[in-house]
Amino acid sequence: MAISEERPHRFFEPDEYTAINKRYFADIHGAGCVQLDPSGWVQTLSDAAGMVLLPERKLPLSRYYMDEGNALGEARSSLQDLLSAWEGIAMDPMRFTACPSVGVASLLTMAVLRRKGVGRIIFETPCYFAAILQAEWLGLEPVLVPSYRRDGYRPLAGFAIPRIKQRSAWWLTHPRVTLGFNQKPENVRALTRGLAAGDYVVIDEALDQSFPSELGRLHATESEQRLIRLKGFGKPLGLNGYRLAFILHPAALRADMVDCLETFAGAIDAHSLEAACAVAAEPHHLSRMMQVANHQVLALRVAADKVVAGSAVAVNPLVNGYLGSAVVNLQSLGADQQSRRHRFLLGCQKRGMPVIIGPSMHFASDPPSEAVRLNFFSTREYVLRGVAAFTEIAAAIS
Repeated sequence: MAISEERPHRFFEPDEYTAINKRYFADIHGAGCVQLDPSGWVQTLSDAAGMVLLPERKLPLSRYYMDEGNALGEARSSLQDLLSAWEGIAMDPMRFTACPSVGVASLLTMAVLRRKGVGRIIFETPCYFAAILQAEWLGLEPVLVPSYRRDGYRPLAGFAIPRIKQRSAWWLTHPRVTLGFNQKPENVRALTRGLAAGDYVVIDEALDQSFPSELGRLHATESEQRLIRLKGFGKPLGLNGYRLAFILHPAALRADMVDCLETFAGAIDAHSLEAACAVAAEPHHLSRMMQVANHQVLALRVAADKVVAGSAVAVNPLVNGYLGSAVVNLQSLGADQQSRRHRFLLGCQKRGMPVIIGPSMHFASDPPSEAVRLNFFSTREYVLRGVAAFTEIAAAIS
C-alpha cells in the first residue's frame, strides 16, 4: 500500500451505535417487544452445545488460575496439547499465553506492542469496534484501511497510510469479521515478510472454526517472529459462557505477556479451564464440534441467500465463523444517505427488529448501500424473517 505524509481521506462514518439504539430501539427493548433480532446475541443457539464434555470438577475454586510460571500446574500441559492439535504443529510452551477472553487477549497484545515501541495499529476493515477503542485508550493511533464489496473487500488499492516515526502493527481478522471468508495464508506470509523493523502482524481468530487451524503452519516459518494470533476456546462454537482464550506469540514476548496479564487480566475461570483440559484429552471431539457449528451457520447462510435472491439485498459470502452481514441497497428510500438510513431504521423499528448497521462494524461508507450485521447463531426465524424484512424495507413496502 502507498505511504504518504498526509492524513488519509475520511472514508468512514462515526459509530453511532448508542445513539441509534436510544432513538430507534430502546423502547422496543424496554417493553419487551423485540420480534426479530438478526444482528444480536441474546437469543442464540449452537448445535455444538449438545456435544459439550462436562468433566467432574477437580480444580479447587479457592485458587487463582493465572498463566504465570507454574501457577496452572498440569493444566498448562493440557492446554499445550490442545493447541498442538488445534494448530497442527508442536506448540512451544513459551509461545502461548492463556487469558480469560479474546477481548482481554486483544488488550494485552496492544499493551505489549506499546511497550515494544508500536505507536500505530493499522486495521483492515470491517473490524471489531472494541479493538479500535482499546487502541485509542492505550494511546495508539488507529488507521482504518477501507474495503468495498465491489472489490471483494480487498484493501483499497492506493490507500495512503500516513508516515510516522513509530513502529506499526497490522491488525487482521480470520475469518474476516462480519464477512466470514478466510485470510489466505500466502497473503499473511507476504505481509509479515514485508514488514519494517519492529513492526508486527496481529490476527484475531476469535471466530475461526477450522480444525486444524487454517493459519497454524504460519508459526512454523520465519514469519513467526513478527506474528501474533488470538484464539477463543468456546467462541467459534457459539459457547460464549466459556471464558478462555489464547495469545500465540513469539517466545521473546512471553515475559511481557505475563507481566501485562498480571496488570490487566487476572485469572482464567476454573470451569472453563477444566473443560479445555477435557477436550485436550480428546481433540478429535473438538474437531467434530467445530464441524457441527460450521455446518449450522453455513446452512443458515445459504437459506438466507435464497430468501433475498433477486432483491435489493445481498448476503456476504460467509464460509467460516458465525458473524456475517447483509448489504442493503437503500436507493429507493431517499435522495441522501442520512434520510435513507433514517427510513430504513424506522422500518426496522416498526417490525420490532433492532439491527446493527455498517458504521458500528467499521464498514467504509458506500452509499446508497448499508451493511447490516447478521449473527448466524441467532435463531433461524430471526435471520430468515430478518433478511426478508430488509427486502421489504428496501423496496419501500411499509
